[in-house]
Amino acid sequence: MSRRSPASMPMTVATFLLAGACGGPVTDGVRTELPSRADRIIVWGDHPAAVATARIWFQRQGLTVLEIPGPMPASVTGLAQTAVDAGASHVAVIRHVGDLRAPMVSVSGLDTAGVTRWTGTARYPAYAPRPLSDSLVRLTCRALEAAWGITHAGRSWFNSGTENCGAPEGSR
Repeated sequence: MSRRSPASMPMTVATFLLAGACGGPVTDGVRTELPSRADRIIVWGDHPAAVATARIWFQRQGLTVLEIPGPMPASVTGLAQTAVDAGASHVAVIRHVGDLRAPMVSVSGLDTAGVTRWTGTARYPAYAPRPLSDSLVRLTCRALEAAWGITHAGRSWFNSGTENCGAPEGSR
């Protein structure tokens, strides 16, 4: 059994941390139909940072984001009916799961019939040494990009050979 010298330990730890940081988020997404630039969308979610990020992201895609006061309806039927009542063609639901160190963001888009038209996820493959809000902002963008097929800044859950260490975290 080989024994490492104490001097090689910092290099091993640094290599491990660099490998985890370089990987970017793991993303996956599918779509059947996306909103057009003229469409109106309602955004609901369970964390203010993720919802605010999604609203800005949709506006940058040319959609009109409607602000609906009150809690998110508990059922798909309720979501669809609220969209119809507000004159929206789509509803986006943004969910945060996981703990503070390893969050995941899941995004889904439903039409007014309650049919899921696109969905995406993004998560870090290792503990993220950053504030939760910062992680959620980054992961929300990556999950939306994966759902809409805009870019794959990370690697797909089902194709781990597409890791892209060359792209900066904020690039599109």
